[in-house]
Amino acid sequence: MSFQPYLDFVYDYYLTNSSPLKYLIDLIDSIDWSIIPERSHPLGRKGYSLRTLYKIFFIASVKGLNTYPDIIEFFTSNPLLAHYVGINIISVFSSNSSFPSSATLSRFVHHYFDYELFLKLYKNALSKLNIDTSNLFVDSHPVLANSSLNNPKNFSHSKLSRDHDATWGVKAKSNDGKSDSIYFFGYKKHVVSAGPVPLHSIITPANASDSKYLIPLLEFVKSHYGISSSNVCADKGYDSNVDHDYIFLSFKGHSFIPKKRTAKGPDSIPFGRCGSLLKLHSTYHESERNRIRQKYVCPLNDYRGVTCPFGDTFNAPKYGCTAYLTLKSGRFRDWIDQHFEAFKSTYRYRMTIENLFSIIETNRLYRVNGYGIDYVYVRSSMVDLFMIANALLAQKIGHPELAGSPVKLKRVS
Repeated sequence: MSFQPYLDFVYDYYLTNSSPLKYLIDLIDSIDWSIIPERSHPLGRKGYSLRTLYKIFFIASVKGLNTYPDIIEFFTSNPLLAHYVGINIISVFSSNSSFPSSATLSRFVHHYFDYELFLKLYKNALSKLNIDTSNLFVDSHPVLANSSLNNPKNFSHSKLSRDHDATWGVKAKSNDGKSDSIYFFGYKKHVVSAGPVPLHSIITPANASDSKYLIPLLEFVKSHYGISSSNVCADKGYDSNVDHDYIFLSFKGHSFIPKKRTAKGPDSIPFGRCGSLLKLHSTYHESERNRIRQKYVCPLNDYRGVTCPFGDTFNAPKYGCTAYLTLKSGRFRDWIDQHFEAFKSTYRYRMTIENLFSIIETNRLYRVNGYGIDYVYVRSSMVDLFMIANALLAQKIGHPELAGSPVKLKRVS
């Protein structure tokens, strides 16, 4: 009598129900890995499965394993998980062969990782999610390179770095414009997200300007996912006429981007008949003429029943002067008034992308230990896939509110 079927049953039940690795298994099962072929090329030695290598880097991003030796040690210490992702552990222990070496993992990063293939995998996972795209959030996050230049106690700043793709960059600690900025050597991860779900990311050297990447990010989600006409929330780093015009004219959405402290108001704020500046009352869209207009009123208009004291002198209307402006291309940012309650109520949701960055930063993508932009891109892509898998798992078990909370989801799953 063979006990193998019984042992297989016990193994499957333990791994998927009682094992400490259950959360990782659930995340793996949330993704349709059949899109990734087993082999990258039909010729040559069989080697390790391409699908297995994708899963290995996926788990490494979830666990925050930042070096190749850490990845190898983790899977060596967890043979059940290694077997689940596709490594033949029986062959490993019986023939004294090894898990994928550091050289194998490095070759995957620099030669075998296929962007188009990963994009198919990513789009397939996103298509299963019920996400609210009424508000999109754009921001960037610093990624520190593996260099002694990021050590504050290091004074040899003239020393060359092994990472030739990284550059010096600066990032404000907060959006109030008063806190100190941080200077770092590395990269920037530019992200557009729908709440805690990243839709697309772009990796650039750290000296890249944030505002230049808002349009490419929105163009990507518009062309690949058909998303448009959304509210776009971003910080002051994206305050430019070009970005505001694109959001209104091409993306058909509304921009919720506060103005920089150095930004000037409209050049043509109207005056009342008494010579005083009128104040902005409202901004609205005329659908028949397809134009955006601003209404300006007398500052005394707030006091109901108060007539204009200069009415007789300047022949002004009884309740003050009123004027209208039509906003033209290149001036859409003029209607932004961050003190309006409608602006504040939408802009406060931008904290969801800050929460996303805090998850990314936790041992996952704050400081990379590889070299080159290829390595950073692979790690960034896998972290984004991890957030998609986490959202899919939250949706599956009936807790969609935990899509952006991996720690809480791990407890209830």
